[in-house]
Parts: sequence; structure tokens; C-alpha cells
Amino acid sequence: MCGINGVWQKNGQIDSLVFNKMCDSLAHRGPDSAGTWFNPDRNIAFGHRRLSFMDLGEGGKQPMKSSDNKLVISVNGEIYNYPELKAELENHGHVFTSTSDSEVIIHAWRKWGKEMLSKLNGMFAIALFDLSTQELLLARDRFGIKPLYYYLKNESLLFASEIKAILVYSPELKKIRPESLADYFTYRYIPSPNTIYKDICKLEPAEYLIIRNGKLETKEKFWEPDFNSQKMSQSFITENLHDLFEKSVLMHTQSDVDIGSFLSGGYDSSAIVTALRELNYKANTFSIGFNNWKKSEDYYAKVVADYLNMPHYSKRVESGHLDLLDKLMYHYDEPIADISILPTYMVSELAVKHNKAVLSGEGADEFFAGYTWHYENLAN
Repeated sequence: MCGINGVWQKNGQIDSLVFNKMCDSLAHRGPDSAGTWFNPDRNIAFGHRRLSFMDLGEGGKQPMKSSDNKLVISVNGEIYNYPELKAELENHGHVFTSTSDSEVIIHAWRKWGKEMLSKLNGMFAIALFDLSTQELLLARDRFGIKPLYYYLKNESLLFASEIKAILVYSPELKKIRPESLADYFTYRYIPSPNTIYKDICKLEPAEYLIIRNGKLETKEKFWEPDFNSQKMSQSFITENLHDLFEKSVLMHTQSDVDIGSFLSGGYDSSAIVTALRELNYKANTFSIGFNNWKKSEDYYAKVVADYLNMPHYSKRVESGHLDLLDKLMYHYDEPIADISILPTYMVSELAVKHNKAVLSGEGADEFFAGYTWHYENLAN
């Protein structure tokens, strides 16, 4: 997880002190290093807070510029197929100066333009500025794993990985959107592209914007899921799902630091840890349990970890811990009613003592019908 931010303003130069405060508000996303870039006119700026996974040295620092200084990027995420793309680009004569997956994006833009987005396999939020065309690209991965928020009005653009950074730069944007309150009480969160604030938007999953001179030129999706139904045998689905699942887990372990895994004892995290074991990847596992709760899952997590001979760290807490809510509201930026945010924060606090990154299995319960009520609806 890294933090990115940027500004493009029509009138006057950007105040570097305010911009640095904007960037520093994302320090918790990237404690390893920080960087900023300003264009020659100083009316465009990119910021980056880095949590380093790939190319831990100077070669991976951002914002990152092309060798001719015509392209600059600030990226949050990871491109899993970057070795294949890098090899293809090298065959076309592109020369790389680092082992960073982010550098692949610079060369991919130069070779394919916006068509590069459909070639990227990964989780990402990308900001790219092309000085030769005066185009700024904002893009988000297919499922919206990495967040990206923006304000675009009056020929001015602000963007960041978190809303708070935008509000640091422009506090006057802290105006509530009444319809978003209705959305929150209906869905327990605020659906894209809206946020709790009137003029701040979420970039939607698989969406990209191209901005020129502070004005929106293109707003499109580069990918849509294919929901066409096909008839397949159960044995075919089982075999292919196993291969795809294991391949996905393998891709997520591409890193220059060790990867851990959350482990609740449920289907999703247990399947991930099992795949890690099958791949001979010995990962630390982490779980949270609750005192005085018969359904506390930490017991089952330990059973799985012991069976797979994986290192396991767990912590038991009281069922309350509502004192964390103020801290969580700061990090979430807008209302969300998810009962898992407390244990997720606590297990993350435990994991960060041992690993920089973990696999979580987030979303798998819905995909694989992990709860009883999911299965019952599926069966019907």
C-alpha cells in the first residue's frame, strides 16, 4: 500500500508547503519514503508516499520519470504480469533502468497509450502525466482494489488515495452531499462514484480519466466483466478453479519482502494459506479472537495453521474496543457500517509487527458463498 496525490490548477503556482502537507497526510500509507514532482510552470504536482515491496532501493522511488523526463508517474499498487510485459517491451527496444514494476507502466504508455490499461494484470491506482501531449491520466484497477478520489471543477484537478489529502489542500470542499447520507443508511456504505462530500468523487473500478489543461477529455471504462453463462461440468470447474486460484496466490507473492496472511479458519483465508503451503511458501499467519464469545474463530485458525505447519500469531481481545472508532473514522474518511472493521484493524496491528504485506481473502465469502445465507440463496 502506497499513497499518491496530485494537483493541477489553472491559475498561479502551487504552494509547495501546502502540497507537502497534502502528501504527508498519507504518510501512514507509505512510511518508507516520500517524493514530490513539479512541472516547470509549477502548476502541476505529483506526490508519493512509499511502502516498498519491489526494487527496495533508489530505482523504485516515486514519482518516477522517464529517461527523457517527458513522462512522470505516481502509482499505488502492484502489476503482477510486469515480467512478461517488460520482456515484450524490451523486444521492442525499450531499455529499463530498474527492476520496479512501476517503470513498466511508463514504457507501456509510450508503446500502447491508453490501451496499456487492458494489458495490466494487477491492483493499481495510476496517475501519469505526459509533458509532450499535456495529458494527465488517472486510472484504477478492474475491481477497484486500490482507492482513488478526485475533485475536477473550474479547470482544477485534485486527486489522492484518500479523501483527507484533498481536504488538506482545499478545506472548503468539506461540504456534505445529502443524497450520500441516504445512500449510507440504505447500503451501509456510499457507492461509487459518489462520496460523502458534494464535489469529491471516487474513480470507479476499471475507469480512467484523461485530463488536458485541467479539463476532462475522456472518461471511460477499459474493462467490463463478462457475465455470459456457460455450461461446464463440475469436475472441469473444480480443476480449473484450483489452477487459477493457485496461480493467483503465486502472483500475489511476487515481492522483495516476505508476505504473510490473515487466517480466520474460514473458507477464504484457509484456502489461501493452503495454496501457500502447496507452493512451498511458508508464511506467517495472523488471527484475532474475542474473549467470552463462543464463536471466536481464532481456535479454528490455529487448527489450520498447525495442520499446515505455518507460523501463527494470534491475539485475544475484549469484545468492545469501541475506543478505536475515532481512529478508524479518520482512516476511512467517510461513513461505513461494516462489523469487520474493528477486528480487521486489530489483526493488521498484529501483522505489521512481522510483515509489510499480507494476503487477506477479502471478498471471497461472497464469491464462494462462504456464509450459510449465501449458500442457501445460491441453492435456491
